[in-house]
Amino acid sequence: MIPLAALFIDSLTNGSTIIAIIIGILMVRLIIKLLTTIKKGKEIKLPAMSKEKSEHYESLGMSDQQIEFFRETMQTAKEQIKALDTNMNSVTKLKAINLRTDAVKITKSLFKRLADEPNKLHLADGFLYHHLPNILELTDKYIEINNHEVKTKTSYEALEKSAAMIEKVAILLLEDYERFVKDDMDELDVELTLAEQNISRKEEKNLEDITKETTASTPDKED
Repeated sequence: MIPLAALFIDSLTNGSTIIAIIIGILMVRLIIKLLTTIKKGKEIKLPAMSKEKSEHYESLGMSDQQIEFFRETMQTAKEQIKALDTNMNSVTKLKAINLRTDAVKITKSLFKRLADEPNKLHLADGFLYHHLPNILELTDKYIEINNHEVKTKTSYEALEKSAAMIEKVAILLLEDYERFVKDDMDELDVELTLAEQNISRKEEKNLEDITKETTASTPDKED
């Protein structure tokens, strides 16, 4: 592209209009081809949407644009989680990290919760746009370095640092999950508190009833 641009400018400078036009056409074609390639790379193939899902989205008041954006976001996340699952089970060290942190399990659980509650998409922004892509990229790099036939001291240091960072991001995934379900946990706390209060009242009432019955059944002492 740059050599063509230089030729284009040079042709105009030297008065070669026809050559400049030809080069200009070639440049336009290359630009169109490049833009088309980039666009294709960003295209996301979405599976057919079920009637139940469509009705679910509509019941939440989501517009067609919001539904499309959500589905594309979830499809990207689904593919990333699938790739992360493969990575985490391909190397012994990554397997160990996954066992300690439940990274893959957490991503799948959060994905499932988000699929059921698309109106909470904003609560998963850190997960979707930062931590999930980051941990996938880190595991890709780890596997790439680990597969080197010859490893130097620098290679082993890089692997050690990568593993430590992967574990840190895995912890962030857990924080993402906790943030997403916080409202549910708060509601559960309220329900538990109310249940405990109801049980206490019932126990107090039962105790009062027992006390009354005991008092009523006790014979009066003779003078």
